[in-house]
Amino acid sequence: MKETDKYGSKLYQPNKPYYKMSIQELSDHCKVCQSLDKMSYKKIKRIETFDDTKLQTRIKRFLRRNDRFTRKHKGKKTKKHKGKRNNIKSHKKKKYNKRHTKKQNI
Repeated sequence: MKETDKYGSKLYQPNKPYYKMSIQELSDHCKVCQSLDKMSYKKIKRIETFDDTKLQTRIKRFLRRNDRFTRKHKGKKTKKHKGKRNNIKSHKKKKYNKRHTKKQNI
């Protein structure tokens, strides 16, 4: 029993060919495979014995649980540097105005 035997498992096989999958299905399959990579061979063998309905419900539950963490921060802008950015812009304007006035005086 080698640790590399787990990559021949039926859990790594996609439901349909890759070229027929949508982007969402591809990313879900990738997430499942990455989680299987972290599991031990013993645990994968135990999961293989589940029937198809139980296996599909577990996969869906896993994907829902992982989506929860990625959805929270999607599209949100951070407020950390908001004040610093405004100060930098005003500081650059001041430097530009100083240079501009020096050129006029020459």
